[in-house]
Order: sequence, then C-alpha cells, then structure tokens
Amino acid sequence: MKTPPLLVGLVFVSSGLGTVATSLGFDPNHDALSRQVDEFFARWDKPDTPGAAVVITRSGSVLYRRCYGLANLEHRVPITPKTVFELASTSKPFTATAVLLLEQAGKLTLDDPIRSYIPELPDFADAVTLRHLLHHTSGLWDYWTIMTYYAGFTQYDYFRLGDVLRLLERQPELLFTPGSQWKYCNANYALLAEVVARVTGESFSSWTKKHIFDPLGMEDSFFQHNCRRMVPNLASAYHQENGAYFRGRQYGVDFAGPAHMFATIDDMALWLDNFRTRKVGDTKVIEKMCQKNRLNDGSEHFYGLGVGILARHGETVIHHSGQSGNFVTTMLYCPRKELGISILANTRTVKAEKLGFEILGLCLGKKATREEKPEQPEPKPFVTASRDKMNKYAGGYVIEESGVHVGILAEATRLVGLVDGLGMDSFFPTSDSHFANGARNVRITFVPNDEGRICAAAIDVKGQILRADRIAIKKPTPDELREDYAGPYFCDAFGTVYELVETEGRLVVRHRRYGDRELVQTDRDEFMGEVGFLRFERNKQGAVLGFAMLDETFSFRPIYFKKVGDGGREGRRAPG
Repeated sequence: MKTPPLLVGLVFVSSGLGTVATSLGFDPNHDALSRQVDEFFARWDKPDTPGAAVVITRSGSVLYRRCYGLANLEHRVPITPKTVFELASTSKPFTATAVLLLEQAGKLTLDDPIRSYIPELPDFADAVTLRHLLHHTSGLWDYWTIMTYYAGFTQYDYFRLGDVLRLLERQPELLFTPGSQWKYCNANYALLAEVVARVTGESFSSWTKKHIFDPLGMEDSFFQHNCRRMVPNLASAYHQENGAYFRGRQYGVDFAGPAHMFATIDDMALWLDNFRTRKVGDTKVIEKMCQKNRLNDGSEHFYGLGVGILARHGETVIHHSGQSGNFVTTMLYCPRKELGISILANTRTVKAEKLGFEILGLCLGKKATREEKPEQPEPKPFVTASRDKMNKYAGGYVIEESGVHVGILAEATRLVGLVDGLGMDSFFPTSDSHFANGARNVRITFVPNDEGRICAAAIDVKGQILRADRIAIKKPTPDELREDYAGPYFCDAFGTVYELVETEGRLVVRHRRYGDRELVQTDRDEFMGEVGFLRFERNKQGAVLGFAMLDETFSFRPIYFKKVGDGGREGRRAPG
C-alpha cells in the first residue's frame, strides 16, 4: 500500500518546521507544542481508559499526530492511526460535498424542491429546497428526537430510512417558513443522502467512496448503511458512571448522511488538506460550502453548507463536530494559515470540540481558551432539597407583563421549568426558595404570601427580573382526574397511543416503551411535564375530546392527541 505524501513523517515533520511554526505563531521548538497537547490528553494517556486520536496538519504536512488510550478496554487494544471511529455529525460536511459535486456536474441545483426527488413527502415540502436542507433551515422535524422521545421508538431500536420517511409523511405542517430560522435537523441530511442515491442510481456509500474517499486516498473511510456490518479496527465506545467505564451502544441505524461515516485520524488529515488542495471539489465548490448563510430577513447565520464558519483568534475557522453513541469528534480548518485539526474519541469524557479550539489557540500563539477567560468567583454551590419541599413550588405561573405561562414540575433533585413559546430548563436549589439553572444565567426565587403559601416567582434572566404570579386552581381529586382526563389518546402525527393514568393523586402520561412521565396541573385543563404543555379540549357537554401538546421540539406548534373511546360522551363534568 502506497503511503499518501501528506502522511510522510507521521508524528512531527521536522524538515523546515521552524519556518512553518513561526508563521503560525507557536514556539518553533515543536517539542513545546507536543508537550502542551499531551497535557490536554494526559487523562486518557493511560493503559486502562478509552481515549482519542489527534492530528494537526499545515500546508500538506502533518505537524503532529498522537493516539491516546485504548480502542477496546476488554482486550487492551490501543488506539492507533489505523483505528476506525464513527464520525457522528462530523459526517455532514462529506454529505454536503456529495451534493455540491452533483450540482457541479449539472445533475441537480440547490434550489430544487426536495419533492422533485422524494415525492412521497407531504405537499408542504414543495417549499423546501436542497439549499434549505444543507443550511438546516427547512422547518422539517428532526427524526431522532421525535422518534426516540415521542413516537414510540427507543435508542435500542433499529432505524431505517423508511421509518424516517414515514414520520416526515405524518408531519402536519412545517415548524417554520423555510429559510426563516436555523434549526439543526438530522433529517435534512438523511434526505440529502437519499437524493444522492436517487440521482446517481447508486447507494450513497458506493457513490461517496468513488467520488470522495478514493480520490483523496481515504482508504479506511466509508458511510455505513448496515449497522450490523463488521468494521475492521473499529474502536469500541464507552461511557463513564461513578468513575468506571461501561460499553456504550452503537445506535442501530441503517442509513447514512447525517452521521454513520467511519474514518481514521490519518484519513481525516487527508480530508482537512482538501480545503487547501481542492482535489475533490474545485475552488467554487469549496468557497460555496464555506459561505455563511443568510436567512430570509437578510440576517447572517454562521452555518454554511455542511460546516460552521466561525471567528477565533482573529482567524476564520471552518468547523464541525459530532457526538453519537459515545463517539465524539471534531474537525477545524483555518484557511489563511492552511492549518487543520481533528480529534476522534471513543468516550464523551473527551470534550473534543473544546480541546480542538484550545489546540488551535496554541498553534496561533494564543493562551489556551480556558486561560483567556477572566477568573470568576466560585458560584454558590447547589444544595440538597427533598422532593416534598420542592413540590410546594410545582404548578402554573403567568408572567405579569406578557401573559406567558410558566410551568414548574418537581423531580427528585431538581425543578423543571417550561416557558410557553421558549423552552425547558432544569433548576437546582441554592437555598430553600432560590433555584438556578446549570449555567446560572437564569434564577428563580419563589415568593410566599402572608400565610406562607407560594404566590409568585421572581425570574431573573441575565439580570432582567420578571414577576410571574401563581395561577390559582382547584386541585382535582383522584376521582376527577380519572373521570375527566384518564384514558387512551391517539396521535396521528406520531402513529402511537399515549395513556393518561391517575396514580396516587397524580396524572401521568404512560407509554409502553417509555414508562410513566408525570404531569403537574398549571391551569384549568392545562398540564405540564417533560413532554411539554398539554392543553385539553372539551365538547359542549364538557367531555374531554383530546389535547394539544406544545413543546419546544415542535416550535410550540400544537401536536394533537384524540381521546379514544368515550371522549365524546355527554354528561362529563368540567372541573372547578
């Protein structure tokens, strides 16, 4: 096997390194950079941990390449330059390149509607173009979140492209007008890979091998369509619990595009240098790929065609990262310096994206990112509070100025707050009545009345104080919960049934694949839980017909569940 010229001198290129290093900004003594990078990865440079492979390239040369830790803990197999990793979402730049190559060949245009190629999608997809898919501005559902959290699938199932298409066929409407918003969506890239297959008459895996991987000499890279396929030299991925590592599960996905590309660190070095050589895709293709998108209102967004375009240390950086099944990956390329960095890891304890940018800073003669930030005082630690104590805060609140509803749900060690139209966050106690989210940029202080009952919440959002008054409602009895709300509900959009059940005076959403998810009443005929807000609808006789579920996953557009059975029966009583 012929060694590609880029990979000659595998660990450090010593010839002319001083000139290269000086132009970058780091110490011409390459041992100094090596030591600093090694320090970043010292935690995984051990004979009993998973780890990572790292490469730094410059102008066609490998400046640094090092592997840390084990590819397989059970058999003590070390990570080497020939170890294969799942790239997760770092696969997306390759999918975008495939589409751009077909455009270059005159096989398609980016402004073609997706239904020109996949007509089984709903009529509203006529407004969605290939460009919208590439930019993540389509308004389509992200299949992974919906299928694994709402539609009856779990991460232990096999996912096929047909499953994704059937879910998208059921989507009642777009989440937003195409091009008006940016919302990261894996379904976009699953559809793009299918477009490549339908246009070329070949499998996506076969076509990308011929037109991307083979021309670049990426001999160990491929997209996988069959998750049961054996992959030589594949790293096992691990997650950590209480200091011990456990085997992570590779997701059972039988299609490619948004992820499910496999590569070695040597192949990633070749890919990074293609941003310089344009061996695959000419200058027009690479420049189009690396151009920031503009939304419909003219505002600029950081995401181009399959890559992010960021500013770091006064340089433009082309970037993507990924995380899937405990594989964590990142790639960065600095065009002006012709500098590339990639990290492939088999444990989420390696923060690949953060470490990649810290290495970039070192290469540009800057302090590590963590040293650039001014020292902050240690935040006040979270305290322990019992669920019984936190239950007194659960319920509905309405923000005075806007009328927006806020729901608070008590869980074992935290409160979950859901703001209608904005989203959900977790809040942990800093004292009996004060809570903060993990980032500590939103804080909630609960306010009692003269009788000691909680009557309001002061919500501090980055220094802006919003008052939310508690919504006064009569707590329904167990009999009322059973009579009014309990029963099965069918959702056509998800193709699944949820059952609402009263248990110990609480209403829970039950699904045979997900178990019970608790709800808390926030207003008359309104409940809130981790599935979002549930707003019930009744007929003229007061019988519950169904509910609309609103959650940030769906941009707070309603997803309807119809009560099955006697939901339309007369004589059902509305609660007080």
